[in-house]
Amino acid sequence: MAASPHELVDALYVGLQAANVEVLRPLFLPSATLVRAVDPITVHTVDSWLAGLHDAFAEIEELEDQRYLIERNGSLAHAMSQFSVRHRVTKAMQRSGTNAFSMVRDGLQWRIASVTWALD
Repeated sequence: MAASPHELVDALYVGLQAANVEVLRPLFLPSATLVRAVDPITVHTVDSWLAGLHDAFAEIEELEDQRYLIERNGSLAHAMSQFSVRHRVTKAMQRSGTNAFSMVRDGLQWRIASVTWALD
């Protein structure tokens, strides 16, 4: 359970590192959207994104380089995070990009309402 927006973003990157669906699924609202803002733009549900996660992260890993913005107002929060994508074995840089997270406080925990990402 994420007690703060920072903990939620940390948990997301941990789940991505392991490509672990069981860790990632509860971080999102069931109706969350995930938007890849790269031509062509694609919009995913949590289920459709998680379905392709293992294959997408079989040879690569996504690592947070810098979290440079978190704004919070009551039960709403927004974060921006730069990331790099590296080959899992060689650690060679593949690409980099930015994640934008919209988060809401759902009772006692923070959850992701949407993620939009773009590659540099």
